[in-house]
Amino acid sequence: MADFSQLALQFVLTDDSDARAQIADKAAQLIKSSPKNTHPVARWVESIGPWMPGKEDPSMADATEGSKGDIIARAKGEVLREISQLYEFNIDFYLSALEFLAITLERLDDDVLIAAHIKLLVTFFGAMFSVDHKAGILASAKALTTISSMKAFPASSGYDIIKNVCAMGNDFTKQVADTRLAIFNLFQRLVTDPRVSKDLRTRHSDCDFMTDMLELFGNERDPKNLIAWFSILVTLSSEYDPSSDLTEKIFSAYSAYFPISLRTSRHPSGITAEDLKVALRRCFAADDRVASHAVPYLIQKLNQGDGITVDVKLDILRTLKECIVNYKNPTASVDPYVSKIWNCLKYEVRNGEVTETINATLDVIRSMTTRLAGEPLRNFVLTVLRECTDDLSNAAYTEKAGKLLVCTASASPGAFSLIIAPTVKHAVENLRHAEARDHKRDILALLNSILGVRSLFVEGGLDLGKEDKDAIESSESVLQLLYDDAYKQSLHSDPTVSKKAVEGMGLLASQASVSSIHALLLNDEALHIIASALIDLLTDRLSDVVDEVVVALQRVVMVWPPALDALLARIVDVTKSLDGTEDSVDYLVRLTSRLAFIACSELPRSPESTFDYLTKLASQLVQSLDNLLTTSERPSRLWTVYPAALQSALRYFRDALNNKFEVDTTSLEFPESVSADTWAEQQFEQGDNTPEQLYNRFFLISLHFIRLLYRRSTRLVATDGLTRLALSEEIAKQGPASDQWRDQYLHLISSVATLTVQQMSQAQQSQLRLYEDVATLFRGRDKDPGGGDLEYRDVVLKPVQDLSVYGTGDLGNLPPASAREQRFPIALSLGILQPLYPKVVESLFETGFGQEFIVSKLLVSADEGDHGQQRLGYFLLILANKYKIETIPKVLALAEHQLGAITSGGEVLGASSQSTNTRASLAKEIYGLIAGVLQRYTGSSLEGVFAHLLKGPANTELGHVLARDFDVLFRPHECLTKEFRATVKPLWPQKAYVKLVKPMLPLAWPKKSDSQASDVVLANYSIAILSAIPHLDYTIYRDDAADLVRLILCVLRNLPVGVDVETALRVLETITKESTNVLEPFLKSIIDSCTSIMTSSGPQPDDRRMAKVSARCRNLAILLLGYLPGRYEDRHLLGSVPRMERLLSVACGDRVREVRKTALAAKLVWANVK
Repeated sequence: MADFSQLALQFVLTDDSDARAQIADKAAQLIKSSPKNTHPVARWVESIGPWMPGKEDPSMADATEGSKGDIIARAKGEVLREISQLYEFNIDFYLSALEFLAITLERLDDDVLIAAHIKLLVTFFGAMFSVDHKAGILASAKALTTISSMKAFPASSGYDIIKNVCAMGNDFTKQVADTRLAIFNLFQRLVTDPRVSKDLRTRHSDCDFMTDMLELFGNERDPKNLIAWFSILVTLSSEYDPSSDLTEKIFSAYSAYFPISLRTSRHPSGITAEDLKVALRRCFAADDRVASHAVPYLIQKLNQGDGITVDVKLDILRTLKECIVNYKNPTASVDPYVSKIWNCLKYEVRNGEVTETINATLDVIRSMTTRLAGEPLRNFVLTVLRECTDDLSNAAYTEKAGKLLVCTASASPGAFSLIIAPTVKHAVENLRHAEARDHKRDILALLNSILGVRSLFVEGGLDLGKEDKDAIESSESVLQLLYDDAYKQSLHSDPTVSKKAVEGMGLLASQASVSSIHALLLNDEALHIIASALIDLLTDRLSDVVDEVVVALQRVVMVWPPALDALLARIVDVTKSLDGTEDSVDYLVRLTSRLAFIACSELPRSPESTFDYLTKLASQLVQSLDNLLTTSERPSRLWTVYPAALQSALRYFRDALNNKFEVDTTSLEFPESVSADTWAEQQFEQGDNTPEQLYNRFFLISLHFIRLLYRRSTRLVATDGLTRLALSEEIAKQGPASDQWRDQYLHLISSVATLTVQQMSQAQQSQLRLYEDVATLFRGRDKDPGGGDLEYRDVVLKPVQDLSVYGTGDLGNLPPASAREQRFPIALSLGILQPLYPKVVESLFETGFGQEFIVSKLLVSADEGDHGQQRLGYFLLILANKYKIETIPKVLALAEHQLGAITSGGEVLGASSQSTNTRASLAKEIYGLIAGVLQRYTGSSLEGVFAHLLKGPANTELGHVLARDFDVLFRPHECLTKEFRATVKPLWPQKAYVKLVKPMLPLAWPKKSDSQASDVVLANYSIAILSAIPHLDYTIYRDDAADLVRLILCVLRNLPVGVDVETALRVLETITKESTNVLEPFLKSIIDSCTSIMTSSGPQPDDRRMAKVSARCRNLAILLLGYLPGRYEDRHLLGSVPRMERLLSVACGDRVREVRKTALAAKLVWANVK
């Protein structure tokens, strides 16, 4: 192993940091492994002798244990002298030599060196701060920092290090910032070390070392170093016991920096001005002994008035607050300065104009009041009352006086108990004589704030002392008169005043009695009066304060249940008087949505009443809906009001639960007593109040009302021996616009079901067998009206054929016609199916229902109109996504056959008609089925289906329809999201593109060898590609972008302006944004195509839909032209400039504003092409 001299030489001669670290590791290992009698530490220190300035230090020679008389040592000395002659003193070598020692120390374990070694090293490195050459200061400081953290470090050596370093004197300021920081870190390590600090306090009680430190560091300016220096000053002030004179010197050291700032918002080191302010703030608040200097100093700074900026004033106020909050003995450090602080700060609020400084001032006053107690608190509160209550009569100062009163009152229960009664009396008295609107508003705002503070103290769980409780209770009589004395007279004033009055009524009615939080401050009669007044305002169509009324009523209802009963009764009466006009329906929509918020946006105060309001409201909504359905002649918009209100109520209640509890609902389970056969008859309003049980009861209560809505909307009918679920007679009524409102009504009921089932866990969905209700719609236990003792679920869920027939691809054994009838309203079924877990959906296939349903729908097209077909498509899409239907041989074989028959013109099985419309309808259902599979698909079982899909656009009759149906395959479906438990593979778009889009690219334009290709077929393939591409990320089709541009240009040239052209332009816009290289070869063609669209004759004025499409196409074309100058060199565009100037000038006069706006922006861009 190399000796220390060799290692030192290697270290000095290399500049590589990694190599130096390895050498230091070897040296550290050599120190640990060498026998103690060989004196490794001394030899290690001696090894840097050749690079040290001057002759050998006699003290070091004496410290070299056993070296005299040692022949080997003398020989080694000769070698070192020869080396030193080769390397005459070099400052870089000197620095490297010291770094060798410092880095080696960092590699040593903290228990290797003994006290003698440490003292030797302290002497050695300490001497470095006094020699002429200062290059080794950084290494010495780091070495001493490492040494001071070792276990054997003598506490007395800390003082020696401080004295040695302080010997630098003025040379300290000549060091670079990083070197000074290392010294600061060393001192911080020493003064915070428990053993060193104890030694400094006991052996150096005069704290002379502090004086040396103050003189050494007094002129520091670097932000990073100041952070460390301020931290040291905090420690000196709080952990040591300096004399009063020395305390003043310490205070002067850091107060000289106040207020502190930076020339830039952030220093290169990352230090911000706020960091410096916070660090300096801690110095002021470090210890009570500083208070006699800090507080008068800050007050004097604050009294400079207009001479200080807002930022400086905020800094002073925040520093003053820090002092008040952190001083440990407020009697000695805060009480003596209360009057001075108040006299200084009250004008900052009274006459202040800057909101930030006013709020900061109020924070200081609040903090100061919090630290007061006993007689000082009483005297201060009386001072505040005396000076502020007089200002309540002056409209100009009422708001500021109110802020000071509320700030003081909110500081502590003791302050509040002293201030509440006089403040309320003076406010009421001044309100009687107030005439100005703003004056009344400010007085009411003060009263409201006092009530708000009282709620925090009485209901906030604070342990009020008997004296405070008695004082607050004695003021209750004053508060009980507030409605008559203050709010009642202001209720029908200017809206600005009325809003404050309404807010105050809600606060007053919700106040708890200080004697018991379960009792209210007001009696039932007063509560009834306030609730009635608020309900009157809520139901007043012309009210300007309805938002404030909603909040106030919500407060009242949460604490006084009779208010909800009165509100429900009033709304029922109002509903009876409505005339069914659009205005009346709009009014009812607003009213019921507000009702849902009032009753359900918060949980009642009493745990026993958690679900009372929800059940009352939901029962009333369902009852009102039932009455409406019974009396209505046909479906109308009014039907949609109550399901929407119920959905809002359930959402509000769910959010209220989520805000109060953190429960993972995906892991919940119902108790064993809850089952699919019994849950509907159980009572769930009462039970345990654990968070899990509350969620369970919420789900069951929600399902109860969903069940009522579903059953009210359906009926069981038996015709020709077939039992099916049909819409109830009232809902099936026909009339003007009845289909629109019927569909909207069914959708809303379905959405209510989705909202609840979606939140339930997989175990809960399975436990209640909700998969059965997909087909039974909560009528599963009803008797079959077709005869017999069977329940309806046994009829509808049992397949007509044996389950085994679906295990083969034989298409000769298909379900009979009776099995193909639609046996339940799809619109309502979707609400239950959509949020079910895939594992729950599997149960539908275990019985054979799922297989039979899909096969039946592949045999016959929907007969429910456009909306019915769309819902059926969604139903099949969800089933296909949540169950691997491709593993069912008959389903797969039938899908392939039907799709092949549609694309090639063969015979479609099971259809009563082979018409084009029948085939198109069936194709859309099959595309929906495939879309569900596509997003989770793996394997190769659908290759036959994909082949038929690729042939679809080539069909001469249905090609254009099948091409546009590619949109169904690729577009995002709301029902296929993680939120609704769908299975979606992350890379499904890439796989689908490769399987279905990429193969169509060569089919979308003619080839020389394919002269017989029809223009229609080519257009169909183009449309199919463009139907898919907008739903894909650019990165998926980036490699084929050039081919897509060619295809788009063909579409723009050959197809008339319409939806297909609009889609093509949108894809081209995406490619333009994502890549410039792709379009460069096509620039002229793009410009020609866009200008052709801009100049094409628009549609006839009476074709509004096409007029909008045409306007969007013109806008997109101009937008694309506007992109070009910023992305391509001018030489590519110069030839088109004259034409662009003319066309864009004309477009600036387009009849559509959006087009004009885009044209103007494009014209400005093209004007820069030179």
